[in-house]
Amino acid sequence: MRSILILILTPPLPKIPSSGCTTIDLQDGVLRLEALLGKMSYMLHLLQMACSVGKVQLKIAKQTRGKWASLGQPLECHNSFLPQKGRALHYRDCVLVSKTQVNHNTCLFRLQLRCGTVMHVPVGKHVYLKTRIQEAEVVKPYTPVDQSLVPADPLVPDQTHGSDLFLMVKVYPDGLFTPHLNTLKIGDHMLVSGPEGPFSLRPLRDVTHLYLLAAGTGFTPMARLIQLSLQDLGTIKKTKLLFFNRQEEDIMWRSEMDDLAAKDERFQVEYVLSEPRAGWTGRTGRVDQSVLRDVLGRPDGAKCYVCVCGPAAFTELTEE
Repeated sequence: MRSILILILTPPLPKIPSSGCTTIDLQDGVLRLEALLGKMSYMLHLLQMACSVGKVQLKIAKQTRGKWASLGQPLECHNSFLPQKGRALHYRDCVLVSKTQVNHNTCLFRLQLRCGTVMHVPVGKHVYLKTRIQEAEVVKPYTPVDQSLVPADPLVPDQTHGSDLFLMVKVYPDGLFTPHLNTLKIGDHMLVSGPEGPFSLRPLRDVTHLYLLAAGTGFTPMARLIQLSLQDLGTIKKTKLLFFNRQEEDIMWRSEMDDLAAKDERFQVEYVLSEPRAGWTGRTGRVDQSVLRDVLGRPDGAKCYVCVCGPAAFTELTEE
């Protein structure tokens, strides 16, 4: 027998994509495989292995014939099954391969993971970036988006790797972390964690009307939810985004959202500005009961669901 095949199988959720995922890291002869199942985490952690990895299937090739007594030397937390929150964050190296300007103060960073790492971040989950700034370790969460809000043309070759991470980052001049990110050059390295966060797609089962309320960079988790609702969730008849910003130039991916709304009648977007310039004809002000009553309609027989993301003050006002 020349090889052993290991399959990690998880039962599919009906109608909606699974929130579970598997992250595989193979670096310097050490294999770390973590499978997230709801709030639980299962890990394989082994030393001195010769193998190739891909998807959720792991094929371990033998260098010589014969029966293996074990898969390798067990390391810390090997063959463990425990709540994800009880497991320390694991970071792996990635490299910046492109940076695209989104608007006057926001960029889309494309990070490429090292060969030997396979990681998919489920919709609604985030990752942590870690670096050292002024001799201090700084960690910040970011929710990945896709390369574009508009579905890719299947006839155009995809130049990205399957595990590439696209992070939309707003640069705050007086901040600590984002100005540092903005100074990174193509080829510079960062540390990134695996998927984190409690968000689950389960509540979206049988939802017919999905309402998304976002302020500023709170738009980033909504981007993939929009794509999911239009491409994978057949029960959703209407997805509406209410996007709050200070001024018109702050709106991220506006042209893409307008194009998507024009092409797909199931998607609607409305912009609300708190400090509009002269000539703005859309909604103005901040989130309040009158705006929500006007936007969050519940048609007869509809099952509605509302997602909110933005600064703490925005989410608190929305919940009130």
